[in-house]
Amino acid sequence: MSDSMDTVATVTVPAAGSSRGTASSAAPLTLVRLTARLTRARLAAREGEGLLYLASVLAHTVTTCAALSVAGGTWMLYSRGRHPERVPVWEAEAQNTGWDFDFAASQYVVLSLLACAMLVPAMVSLASSAAVLGARGRERRLAVLRLVGLSGGDVTRMSLLDALVQSVAGAVIGTIVYLVALPAWSALTVMGARITAGEMLLPLRLLAAVLMGVVAVGQASAWRGLRQIRISPLGVSRRANGPRARVWRVIVFLLTLFGAPWIISSVPLQYRAFAICAMIVAVIAVFDLAGSWFVQLLARGLALLRGPVMRWTARRIQAGPAATWHRVSAMGLLAFIGGFMSLMPLDSDTGTAAEAGSVEAFVYSMLWDFNKGAVITLAFGFVLTATSIFITQASGTIERAEQSRCLHRMGAPASYCLRVMWMEAYVPLLLAVVGGAGLGTLMSSSFLSGLPPASGVPVVLGVIVVGLILTALALRACHPLHHRLLGVKERHND
Repeated sequence: MSDSMDTVATVTVPAAGSSRGTASSAAPLTLVRLTARLTRARLAAREGEGLLYLASVLAHTVTTCAALSVAGGTWMLYSRGRHPERVPVWEAEAQNTGWDFDFAASQYVVLSLLACAMLVPAMVSLASSAAVLGARGRERRLAVLRLVGLSGGDVTRMSLLDALVQSVAGAVIGTIVYLVALPAWSALTVMGARITAGEMLLPLRLLAAVLMGVVAVGQASAWRGLRQIRISPLGVSRRANGPRARVWRVIVFLLTLFGAPWIISSVPLQYRAFAICAMIVAVIAVFDLAGSWFVQLLARGLALLRGPVMRWTARRIQAGPAATWHRVSAMGLLAFIGGFMSLMPLDSDTGTAAEAGSVEAFVYSMLWDFNKGAVITLAFGFVLTATSIFITQASGTIERAEQSRCLHRMGAPASYCLRVMWMEAYVPLLLAVVGGAGLGTLMSSSFLSGLPPASGVPVVLGVIVVGLILTALALRACHPLHHRLLGVKERHND
């Protein structure tokens, strides 16, 4: 029996044992001690679960830092709109050109909310990935705890407690990184004035709200993940394919996509900006919902191709279309951001602006600020995507370890499983990239039709190339883990 399983098997649970005949549960202190023992067992395991535990903390760290930074930028723009004395030069230019300062400042806030709307799904997806990693990685040990007397409620509370520790640790580290990075924002100029660290610092109430939101997302995702892998006393020996994606996902996606323009046009003008942000989040959510159905359809086409690699790739995707899509959905979100930015005026020439009249110069200065915000949004998207790709690929390698060992012992070379892993990652990835970029471009053409036209082909191509490179690096980083897992020896009944 493996070391981590020995740790669980040697734990005594008197409180849980006595609760089998009554309605009471294990004592809270007992659950805390068992959770601590499980955490130590995961960190000491030889099957890579320690890596997943640290990756979960890293995911919550990146999510917290990104959420606080984006919220801080929105707060900075809102504060400057409320206090024009902080940007006297920009206010004076707005008055000289006949622009209403309040209206111009509100455009900054609207676009910052738009950036938040595009990044929030990526943050939630990353936090959800971290929580699901923690839940699935403990499936066997949680089943053993059911066997020794713990109730289903006790196991759920232990898992939520463990996820809470990870999310809180990530939130603390992410907050520290956010505070340390505040002075770096002074390198940027917005509204004709440099950003100060104090402007990017969120008020205490907003800081607490963002942190509570990150922790709440982690807890909700962990609870959802536990529902997907409901642990029974015999769960240790139960293996089943993931559920098939139903066609209702595509129906919801199409209804939301074609109904979004009608909903936005029916909203009063003063609330239309918030409606646009809400519909962007909704479209991204239903795109993620329908992605598993498209991946499942793609797998059926792969099954018709010749070659053991392609057919085994199709079988793996069909066995868990939702899990396969989850590994590439972050890249789809990033492609959506790139596609949305493709029609934004990212190619404005500052030299032309300086030679133009005062009104044109002021407009071009606003567009240049918008360009900076778009690049920052894309940069945060890349960080979130890189982290998500790494932890999901590492999780997939560990989840398929038993299958890979069986194939290796049957005579399949180690390179065979690696080729299947690359095909399983890149074929759905291309689907996510093409679908996300196309959907983002479609949404951009609907919502940004009033902006000057721009050629965003370099932006989309740049996003695709960088995304493919990030995925390749994540897969290459999993090679040592794959080879190490092939060498693990354990009895099947462990």
